[in-house]
Amino acid sequence: MSLFLFVDISKLVEYNPWWKAEGGIDQDPQIREFQRSSLKWRPRLMQTFDWEHDHIYTLRGPRQVGKTTMMKLLIRGLLSKGVNPNCIAYLTCDPLKDQEDLVETIDAFLSYSERRAGRTRRYLFVDEAPSIKGWERGVKTLADMGRLQGAVLLLSGSHSLDLKHSTERLPGRRGEGLVNKLLPPMSFLEYMETTRPTVVNAMSERGFSKERVRGSSILRLVNGDIGQELIDSMSLYKKEIFEGFESFLISGGIIRPMEQMRRDAKIESSVYELYVSSLIGDMARWRYSERVTMQVLSSVIEKMTTRISLNSIAKENEIGSRETVSSYLQALEDSFIVRTLFGLAMDRSAPNYVRERKVYISDPFIFHALGAWTAGRTDYHEMSIETTLDRPLKGRMVEMVVADHLSRLAYDLAPSDVFNLQERLMYWRKKGSDKEVDFVLKHDGALYPVEVKYRESVDRGQLEGLHNFGKGVLVTKEDLWTHRTYSAIPAPYFLLLV
Repeated sequence: MSLFLFVDISKLVEYNPWWKAEGGIDQDPQIREFQRSSLKWRPRLMQTFDWEHDHIYTLRGPRQVGKTTMMKLLIRGLLSKGVNPNCIAYLTCDPLKDQEDLVETIDAFLSYSERRAGRTRRYLFVDEAPSIKGWERGVKTLADMGRLQGAVLLLSGSHSLDLKHSTERLPGRRGEGLVNKLLPPMSFLEYMETTRPTVVNAMSERGFSKERVRGSSILRLVNGDIGQELIDSMSLYKKEIFEGFESFLISGGIIRPMEQMRRDAKIESSVYELYVSSLIGDMARWRYSERVTMQVLSSVIEKMTTRISLNSIAKENEIGSRETVSSYLQALEDSFIVRTLFGLAMDRSAPNYVRERKVYISDPFIFHALGAWTAGRTDYHEMSIETTLDRPLKGRMVEMVVADHLSRLAYDLAPSDVFNLQERLMYWRKKGSDKEVDFVLKHDGALYPVEVKYRESVDRGQLEGLHNFGKGVLVTKEDLWTHRTYSAIPAPYFLLLV
């Protein structure tokens, strides 16, 4: 029996055109835009959902990354498998007033579905759930009343504070009934698969897609084993891979700027400004000052790749306290904008949380958008070109991209809903000296050092920091060689293997 009787479903119909006509999904705005696009990204994440058992999924990721489009593609996939259209509902929470409105609307769909299709499995896609205050209590109410039995519920949001933290109140154990999913921007491999699929397919025919490629190849690289077959498969397409990398450093892995770059060879300022305004809105909703947000980001961008302290950021911006800076950095990390790494305490093989940290922006497009905003520039695309033509700045960007890809690898090697990046990826600096290694990946108790030297040429003298580990990999501009338990490999090749 329904919790609420005679609830009008008309406000749901415009979001669910497949209820009215077979093939109605093809009239959906996101599906139509996807079909028109010359770039068609189907995230690997789409293959990880279990539709046969009751689940509450959360889907998190940065603004503009394509969460809504992915939800619509999942719906289209269910329809193509013969699922009754009346058993699938998409709902955006933007027009809803409150938690009760959310409960009534979901319950209206469940009752409608039961009348049209009987007691069969239902699939609910709820977009931007955190725009409703107390949304998690509404979902729990439905679950406690048994209304979500025989259903899969997918809720999306763009902020960890909004979504992941609120799941503590939801029913089910994490990893079983309750599963958190993350959709980041495309990796460089996904970028190449999307923009240059023929190149990746051709490499795959020559050994690139073997079982050992992704992840395990990096662990071999750190021990001086490059793998000639993999290098051969990439070297045949070096020109296309390097050209793709240059474009990736402008558009990042976000589909809208990628599409504009492909079509117009330029990204309009409005695309950058949409991202910036979304960030400002999110931070304001959590009562974070736009001015302080800009100041903290300005310091992060200026000092990216170097060690920084909270006190120094607070002092140079007259923010007030290190605790305030820490709060803003955490909010930016929860918004998928920055990644924070701490130094490795070698004696414990663990991070030293009381020393200086490194903070990286998570994606090239985000870096350009925020860099221009904090610098007071409005010519976003022109500034992004300037940045990639400046050798030192470009080198910092490459290190930033390596940080992002190693962060993904750290998760892929040990996926968990309680995954802590800082325990898995660190930097190292020898006490009392300038010897430093950019990244140290920890996996199964072993340490894997990675140093980025994006310059015209590197030699064995660049191994100095890595010697403290007795192994390691140099990520270079073009150099490719091995020496005992050390490897040097161009950045685009390295990123393809992560």
